[in-house]
Amino acid sequence: MSYTQREEEYTRKVHVKTTLNKSFKEIKKRYVKSFIDIIIATILAEKTSWGYGIIAEIYEKLNILLSPGNIYPILYEMEQTGLIRSYEKCRKRFYKITEEGVRWLSEVLDVYRATCTTVDAFLLSKRLGES
Repeated sequence: MSYTQREEEYTRKVHVKTTLNKSFKEIKKRYVKSFIDIIIATILAEKTSWGYGIIAEIYEKLNILLSPGNIYPILYEMEQTGLIRSYEKCRKRFYKITEEGVRWLSEVLDVYRATCTTVDAFLLSKRLGES
């Protein structure tokens, strides 16, 4: 194999790896956004937090950086439905899961696990290019 061929092969492999990494990050971010209420409730089930603290924890644990515009409307909606409550302290709004929120989280995690199992089984049973 010539130097040029090796260089082209290396460039192709780097491009494929970069594309796959970018695709993985995009899918992961879409997945996180789809389940953001469950993720927030899980964080708040462990400890009381504030909006930016939730953003930081999602980034730390999942390596996905969400904007306040992704988080605060969900926090507001969760508070309106009684899943969480908020209070002000030191000029910050803190959020805490309610008993109703804990019950909801338990139920939704059961459904989530069952759904993931079903979807995984479906996706893994399919092969690209097969009918």
